[in-house]
Amino acid sequence: MTGVPEEIFEAGDLLEDRYRLIEPIASGGTATVWRARDERLGRVVAVKALDRKLLSDPMSRARLGAEARVLARLSHPSIAVIHDYGVAVSTRTGQPVPFLVMEVVDGVPLADLLAGRPLPWGSAVTVAARMAEALAAAHSRGVVHRDVSPRNVLLTADDVKVIDFGISAFQDEPGGEPGAEVVGTPAYTAPERLDGAPVHPSADVYAVGVMLYLMLAGRLPWRPASLLELLSAHRNLAPEPLPEIDGLPESVAQACHACLAKNPADRPSAADLARILGEAAPVDGLTLLDTYPTRESSETVTRVLAWPTLVVAGSSRRSARAVVGSVAAIAVVALVWLAAARLPAVGPQAAGTPEWTNTPAPPACQVTYQVLGDTGERFTAAVTVTNTGPDPVRDWRLTFQLPGRQQVDEALAQWWEQDGTTVSSRVQTQALAAGGTAKLSVTGRYTGGNQLPVAFTLRDADAVASCVPTVLGVVAPMVTPSQTSAPSSEGSSVAANGNGKGSHGNRGKGRG
Repeated sequence: MTGVPEEIFEAGDLLEDRYRLIEPIASGGTATVWRARDERLGRVVAVKALDRKLLSDPMSRARLGAEARVLARLSHPSIAVIHDYGVAVSTRTGQPVPFLVMEVVDGVPLADLLAGRPLPWGSAVTVAARMAEALAAAHSRGVVHRDVSPRNVLLTADDVKVIDFGISAFQDEPGGEPGAEVVGTPAYTAPERLDGAPVHPSADVYAVGVMLYLMLAGRLPWRPASLLELLSAHRNLAPEPLPEIDGLPESVAQACHACLAKNPADRPSAADLARILGEAAPVDGLTLLDTYPTRESSETVTRVLAWPTLVVAGSSRRSARAVVGSVAAIAVVALVWLAAARLPAVGPQAAGTPEWTNTPAPPACQVTYQVLGDTGERFTAAVTVTNTGPDPVRDWRLTFQLPGRQQVDEALAQWWEQDGTTVSSRVQTQALAAGGTAKLSVTGRYTGGNQLPVAFTLRDADAVASCVPTVLGVVAPMVTPSQTSAPSSEGSSVAANGNGKGSHGNRGKGRG
């Protein structure tokens, strides 16, 4: 478990005898974005290179290439322009590294302005209109973004940019066939996507509707107390009416609620939405944000983010449909999403609201927990922990919760100890360097379902850091008559605490 630096390039490296790296400017956990100079054309560009830990992952390499091909098909002022795609050999590791070259977009993520407060309605409508225009351009070429969210919208000096097409897909791709994915950010995911419906532009429109509501009201269209309740609201609850907003055109309120229709056929197209909002938007909509305060932690930097690491794959259309409407199905998706995303900040924390609904402080670690094998009674998983803080972590241990009836093998006692549902590694005396990773493995047995782990923390002698986890595993929950009925009070209580009940290791086959 030796700490290994993740950097594969350093400032000054020249990629393909053309792109001179200047400085890293963003990292999304799967890719690093560098500010670079195109020596051939004499311009500054952004170079997005796959992270070292994913170089051997065929899916990650394919996604970066797919993102390049998608962006090459798109042309719109509110979509970042791609210049090139290539593969460079790292002088530090000798590994071939795929990368794409894009225009530099200096701006502030919309997420940094949404700190539990509404935007001026003119600004909210203008931003949503520009987003809809960009998405309409993508939809006209058959491309669906699939992760429209505030962190993937940049506000520049005079425009709005929709970024990160890393998990985009083409319209009508099946959503329930083997290997199909439910990906994105849970607060903005359309209900039909939770049901395994094929990819369709209307899902992007739904996300714009949620974001428009959030920008106008300063909160989501529902008041969920947990991630499980949020996913249930997408499918079952009508949005609350917008609050009274002085001067807001009625056409905007109507369009916002139309975007949030449960039936995709009842939503406007992105082009129609862009027209409606564009007619209502004031000419100074973006100017109003020039002095609007951002979160204290934000900076005006280039943000060409990597795709989210969240991937939830269903085993087949039949198995996905079999659990639609059941508490078990929603809980499985909720549990995996809880490991990779959090609800947006939506104002002062109400009494009794779980702390995880607020935006957390930047974590000092990332964890990937991936199920490698599952027999229905025994499981094997690989655990990778990365120190994302600036300093080495000494005498450290990793702790996480296994919410089911799982027991780590006693033969691993020299590496792990378990107290109830809490599993902790033994104290590691070898320091985990800043940027370094350590790899561990876990094997064990279980009864009643191998539920996904939650609440990863990295501890040393002085501090405890919450880790940003990626949890990958089978999502074919065991469905019984009791699970297809209304949720019990016990199940609701568990979900409110972030431990939604679900399985990633029952006898149903699947991959995630």
